[in-house]
Amino acid sequence: MNTVRYYPEVRPPLTVIAAGNIARVRREKGWSQERLSRACHLSRETIRAVEQAKDGVHGFRLYTLEIIGDALGVNPVELLRYDAETTRAYLQRLSSLSLVTS
Repeated sequence: MNTVRYYPEVRPPLTVIAAGNIARVRREKGWSQERLSRACHLSRETIRAVEQAKDGVHGFRLYTLEIIGDALGVNPVELLRYDAETTRAYLQRLSSLSLVTS
């Protein structure tokens, strides 16, 4: 049986946590990426890239996090808050990339 080794003290990178939280808050508000991009005065491609940081490959600047947090009406620090669901999704993503141990 293949399992992903998980150590509770290990968390996804902060960009992965923030990306998941940004996408979650945006969806909760019923906003599209386009709507968020207009509110932030950033391109839709930038918003897409920020949200794609969920895969752990892309990164973004803290300044961008501040702009997005302000547009969403959320303290940017809250967008860095860890939750177990983000870790599960990240580990599933790693597993789908065959980064598993047996």
